[in-house]
Amino acid sequence: MARPVLLVLAVLAWVGSARASEPADPRHRLNVALGYHDVVPFDDPVVSEATVGLEYRPGVDWRGIRPQLGGLATTGGSVYGYGGLAYEVGASGRPFLFAVTTNMGAWHQGNGKRLGHVLEFRSGFEFNYVAANGTRIGAAFHHLSNAGIGRRNPGTEILTLVASFPLPRDPVAP
Repeated sequence: MARPVLLVLAVLAWVGSARASEPADPRHRLNVALGYHDVVPFDDPVVSEATVGLEYRPGVDWRGIRPQLGGLATTGGSVYGYGGLAYEVGASGRPFLFAVTTNMGAWHQGNGKRLGHVLEFRSGFEFNYVAANGTRIGAAFHHLSNAGIGRRNPGTEILTLVASFPLPRDPVAP
């Protein structure tokens, strides 16, 4: 368990050691994620399911903080819709971007894992490689939990591969 914590601390130190943060990418973005839900076996039974997610980040930025809206679905029929914030940090001269995210939203269990409440909170981080055209490819790790407001609070972890695509500045222009 100590290795993942050390890895996160090393990435934060590396990003923080950069000369300065790159200017934020002002473009609207569409993120597509594919991965697994319930990847860390904290409870029994583990309900590991494939997950697909879609997320929109508007071109709004305040000192690296961007709003986001998204949703995910699992092969067990669970669905989660959320809104929140992402804090993006790019290191000068390096084609990498690190983001920390926090969200809240509504969970529908379907035939998937019982998380104990409709209101669920999602927090996590992403690490992306940024291509010259602005496309980002990376991985994300998130924890989903009701923060103890329900009788049950098993929580779950989600590990995904993420592709993030810049959208045109004015998608409705003729």
